[in-house]
Amino acid sequence: MGILNDIRNSLFGEVLYSHNGSHRIKIVRRYTDIVLLVDDVPFSRIRENSVFVDGYWDFFILLPLLYDNPKSLMIGLGGGTVLYQYYKVFKNPDIEAVDIDRDMITAENKMLDNQINAKVTLEDGAEFIHNTVDTYDIIILDAYNNYNMPSAFLTEQFLSDVYSKMSENGILAINYIPIEENSKILKLNASNKYNIYMIYMSSSANQILLFSKKLTKRQMLSKLEGKLKSSNSIINGVVIKSYITSAYEHMVSIHINDGQHKTNL
Repeated sequence: MGILNDIRNSLFGEVLYSHNGSHRIKIVRRYTDIVLLVDDVPFSRIRENSVFVDGYWDFFILLPLLYDNPKSLMIGLGGGTVLYQYYKVFKNPDIEAVDIDRDMITAENKMLDNQINAKVTLEDGAEFIHNTVDTYDIIILDAYNNYNMPSAFLTEQFLSDVYSKMSENGILAINYIPIEENSKILKLNASNKYNIYMIYMSSSANQILLFSKKLTKRQMLSKLEGKLKSSNSIINGVVIKSYITSAYEHMVSIHINDGQHKTNL
């Protein structure tokens, strides 16, 4: 049995946690990675001895550098990769999360071994944004049913609510899987309020959409350059990877009427 277990673990990963509820949730160890699978789809990843996981999560790390002491909200918790990264890079960040699924909150605690002291609210993310009296500098949307964003986040109401709950220079950052259903968010009338940019990742099907209330690409890059140059790209002992900064430098503006790219800044 020992040999069979070794073979099984090398192929599929060692199962650390499993739960079957509204979704099949499993946490597995694959070499140095701990991966959260929801209905067999990877939802989160943490890498031992590294902040970075070579996935779309890494590209949210630069956003706090656009502000001084930003207040952040994570909609869609997953296994807590972004929370983990923020706490590793920024030590005591002002970040909270909201998730509609109690099982996902439990999975996040298992993934992070209850080491992250962030406020997590059990509530529908769209309703939370609509009802909250708080404002945020950064709102990260990473909520999916398999490969589809829930319909509540593809509405005029949601984008308008987010706009009203942002700070003056606030940003909505979205983990975006470019399929037809998800592209609806680029065609809403409320999109006209934002400067919209896409960050491409050559190694992933996921992209990052930035819905910026006021900041342009040029202004964002100027702020990032100032912070990173003054620190030699080292934030609290963590060296920011060049593939992340390069992706920001090459992000493109999105034309909100038809979802096509444009190159103006």
